[in-house]
Amino acid sequence: MDSESKTLTYATQTVRPPRTAPLAVIMFTGLGLIALGGCFLIGVMEIIHPTTFQGTPMAARLTYPQIVFICALSLLALGSFTGAIVLIVIGTRGLLRLIQN
Repeated sequence: MDSESKTLTYATQTVRPPRTAPLAVIMFTGLGLIALGGCFLIGVMEIIHPTTFQGTPMAARLTYPQIVFICALSLLALGSFTGAIVLIVIGTRGLLRLIQN
């Protein structure tokens, strides 16, 4: 038996191309969270300035449930923006790591 017949061709390591698709999905998910946070802030703007969407002026003060709803929407927007920043940083760091290698 010669040395060529003793090598296992199926056990050799193959060179894998860099996987950019998961990192791109992470980046686009971060952008989607930014859009979602913007939608929450549009809801806050609708409650605070109803003339923007309805056209009729509203002279009444904000009620307690409206203030609670504004706080909830603001917290959801803040959470969306925070998650978006985290995802964009993770995706950017991963893509930059691929470029450096």
